[in-house]
Amino acid sequence: MNGAWRFARYGRAEIESEGKNMMSGWGWGMGLLGGLGMLLFWGLIIGLVVWLIVTLTRSSQSNAALSAQPDSALETLRRRLAAGEITPQEFDALRQKLGV
Repeated sequence: MNGAWRFARYGRAEIESEGKNMMSGWGWGMGLLGGLGMLLFWGLIIGLVVWLIVTLTRSSQSNAALSAQPDSALETLRRRLAAGEITPQEFDALRQKLGV
């Protein structure tokens, strides 16, 4: 029988009670698998974004630490001489000890 004839003869409730609906009984199983797949997909996407942000942040911090190297010993001596912490004679003696 075609669908229109069956509906007119039996009514909607009796046709649906036969279990011959659109999903043919696979609705819940595919919904569960689809939900788990979607959860896995978005979990991977979010994890990738977090990993990328952490990696980029760490590399920029390590580059900043490398560029901010401490002053050389001679620069420290010059700064101390300019600030008046040591005399010119002490500066010359310490510079000779450094071998510069």
